Amino acid sequence: MPKPRPSRSGKHRRRPVVVGEGRETQLDRQTNKFQQRLTVLAATNGKVTEYQYLRALKKEFALEDSCNLQVKFVSGSPIDVLNRVGQLAAAEDYDHMFVVCDVDEYDVARTAEHVKDLAAKGAYIEVLWSNPCFEVWLIWHLGQCAAPMKADQACVRLGQMLGRSWDKSRFDFGDFQGKTNQAYDRAKASWNGPLQNPSSHMWRLIEAAAKST
Repeated sequence: MPKPRPSRSGKHRRRPVVVGEGRETQLDRQTNKFQQRLTVLAATNGKVTEYQYLRALKKEFALEDSCNLQVKFVSGSPIDVLNRVGQLAAAEDYDHMFVVCDVDEYDVARTAEHVKDLAAKGAYIEVLWSNPCFEVWLIWHLGQCAAPMKADQACVRLGQMLGRSWDKSRFDFGDFQGKTNQAYDRAKASWNGPLQNPSSHMWRLIEAAAKST
């Protein structure tokens, strides 16, 4: 049975629920109006593709009433985004907090240490890396992806699967709508850490949104 949320003005904040343990995710489960509606924060430094995808997911989740997804764009490195999410966590009570970003040239190990530092201060944030880029997650909506590739190669592969050149500035969620289950299954089955190429930890956000506390 869901526990009541603590007052936002209280000194003690509960740790976000760790999902993915003890039972399978049912992405297409029937909505139970008596279940607690999750509040999930997803922040990204990807101003175009990632942000537009997350905004579209927000609408989907709102229609399904599965969770309240709040989406933020924060310019800078993953550590910059983490710091901003940490500030937001001090003012709001979230069940889950995620930072969505590409591996690119960023230092994964240094970012992981910063996550630990924030956790010690009470902000439990997960970084959802995509390697080499977010397009890998999009590819998994449409088909399999196993061979290592560079970011430009991932964009070419995605364009081939869509039947047209991939253009970040003309993102259309309709190309991927209704295919999140496939992406979730493929990404989770392939996940072996952010340094693996290709990989995407975006399945964690989907899993969090699909589960109740």
